[in-house]
Amino acid sequence: AQASAASWAPQAGEWAFADGGYAQTQLGRYDLVSLFNRKIEGTYRFQADLKFLEGEMGGGIVFNAPNAGSKNGAQMVSYSEKGNYLQWGQFDDQGTFQFKGGSPVPNGADGQWHTLAVTVAGASYKVELDGKAIVADVPLGSTSGQVGLFDSTSHVLFDNVKLENVQP
Repeated sequence: AQASAASWAPQAGEWAFADGGYAQTQLGRYDLVSLFNRKIEGTYRFQADLKFLEGEMGGGIVFNAPNAGSKNGAQMVSYSEKGNYLQWGQFDDQGTFQFKGGSPVPNGADGQWHTLAVTVAGASYKVELDGKAIVADVPLGSTSGQVGLFDSTSHVLFDNVKLENVQP
């Protein structure tokens, strides 16, 4: 089914359907999130294609956001370091990001599409970028919640957002 504006609940930032995708256009601000209006639990795969347009690449995804309509408690994976690094961690109960790990990656601020995916199973998750495993067995802070799109300091276009049940 095609997502509509009613499917998304922007928490911060300037989000709009444009250029054949869903874009966040506000520059110079951090932790801009738009959540999908549905609670997800169990084993699943969540992925999105991201394309950097301007600013300093900070696009990513959030998942297992336990508090409806809030990034507080959510897991997050995003580009940082101008697109040269992928970081992961969790927002605490006050909404402050707690870094758990990261990895250098090929530059994501190259204006090309990149696919970022997480697979959640049990009490942990794994991260893939462009079909390559980046990290596995990262502990979850919450075992259910909303999924969404994330951006900091950049104009990023999101497309091909997919949420799939995965058999354990």
